Amino acid sequence: MMLVMTGSEQARYIVAVSGGIDSVVLLDKLSRDGKQLIVAHVDHGVRPDSAEDLRFVSSLAVQYGHQFVSTSLSLGAGASEDTARQARYEWLEAQRAKFAADAIVTAHHEDDVLETICINLTRSTGWRGLCSLRETSRVRRPLLGISKAEIIAYALEHALEWHEDSTNDSMQYLRNRIRHVVIPKLTKEHRHRLLELYQSQLALRYEIENEARGLVQLFSNKDGISRYSLIMLDETLGAELLRDWLGRSLERPRLRDLLWFAKVAKPGAKWSLGSKRFVAASQRRLIVLPPRD
Repeated sequence: MMLVMTGSEQARYIVAVSGGIDSVVLLDKLSRDGKQLIVAHVDHGVRPDSAEDLRFVSSLAVQYGHQFVSTSLSLGAGASEDTARQARYEWLEAQRAKFAADAIVTAHHEDDVLETICINLTRSTGWRGLCSLRETSRVRRPLLGISKAEIIAYALEHALEWHEDSTNDSMQYLRNRIRHVVIPKLTKEHRHRLLELYQSQLALRYEIENEARGLVQLFSNKDGISRYSLIMLDETLGAELLRDWLGRSLERPRLRDLLWFAKVAKPGAKWSLGSKRFVAASQRRLIVLPPRD
């Protein structure tokens, strides 16, 4: 199994390990490749048996000779997948910064790409939803080109042990319904076409974001982004500029609302980003205000 992980020999990574087969295979392969790793485990506090996963992953870190860090989020059984994901990545990013690591590494693989495409199609997320699962400078995903079948084969070949997440069979979650009902019905040709579409949209996404970044540099400075430039742009391009300027992902309806705010807000008006963050309007610019206590 080939993993592509570019970086210097001194590079350090925060590897997210849940204890499931995907992350156990990732940890084993990266360890065999001599990567400098800090094993990070998140207990979302959703399952009553999650303490067993914590002990298991902790023992894996000792077995491979890596430092181990963990957290318990205590989200409760009613927490949504999106809530758990956001909380998990916030903590992982905090660990990346704390240990001055080059990137976070996750075990997302080819089947996760297909599942995410199907999920986003049901949510009408638009073209960006076809390529939302990707690598960035801070989040590396070296298994994206490897299928679940290949991961299972690797685990069996190397006699690895892992823990099955008891919620993986629950049809309460949309991803599980897609995983167990839709994905098995995809033919080899279906998989090939979806993955080709994913790659083409991914290339387009990088091109669009590079163009947007250049325009943001042109229209913004330390005092904010020009309202006039946003007023003169159509909705699609204006939303892309705001997405890049904010450095965070907002849903399309929210970006459209913020663009409208940029065009019509009176000086002094504020628009909520959530989490006690606001965008304020001056006469000429939009400004992101510091977080409120």
